[in-house]
Amino acid sequence: MNELGKFIADHDLLEKLYLGNKDHIFRVAFLHGCKTDEAITLINDTLLDIASSESRMEKSRSGTGMLYYLHVMCMDFYRKKLRRNIKADQLRGQSLPFSMTDILIDILHLPPDTKTPLAAHLGCGFSIEKTAEIVRKRTGFVTRQLHTAKKKLSKYSEEEIRESLESIAVKNDTHQRIIDKFILSITEKGTGPKQSLKRFKRSLDSYIPYITLGIIIFVLFCFLAVQLGWFGF
Repeated sequence: MNELGKFIADHDLLEKLYLGNKDHIFRVAFLHGCKTDEAITLINDTLLDIASSESRMEKSRSGTGMLYYLHVMCMDFYRKKLRRNIKADQLRGQSLPFSMTDILIDILHLPPDTKTPLAAHLGCGFSIEKTAEIVRKRTGFVTRQLHTAKKKLSKYSEEEIRESLESIAVKNDTHQRIIDKFILSITEKGTGPKQSLKRFKRSLDSYIPYITLGIIIFVLFCFLAVQLGWFGF
């Protein structure tokens, strides 16, 4: 049985977990993806990532577990695409079931690491403590991120920001598209190995700064060793 075999026989569980948090999940994904298709892709990749690991499945049973894995996927999304902000005209040109207002455009242009805390706290109604669980950071960090976001949106009231975030919602047929895409994906050949490779690359990315620092220290050590004659020449 492949990595996803257990889940294929019991896909109703993850579908139920997704549908129980669908509005929160789409809201966070859209803030990062800025387009419906990008949001759907982010959610699908997150569901596949969760499905490929029993421990992730177990942790996703909590109210914040699935949102945490989505947040991780969204942060990985920026590293892979290195994308710039989408222009306002492009954002307004989308066909959406909610209004692409000036305030929402400004929210979409916020720094990436402030989006999940803002969406979770103001858009989804989670406490600071629950929001900290979602992004796996201290409450002080979350408070600072929220302060940064609100400062950049200072021409709007907190209530206006909240209403704009709460407006990000899609109809049930979009959620069904997400479920259908996920079920189709898990039946594709090679899905398990692909997810394993993605997780490995993501883990490697997190260690690159430390690896780079180690290489620099090693090069400096070798240089000093040669200059001081430690190697005998």
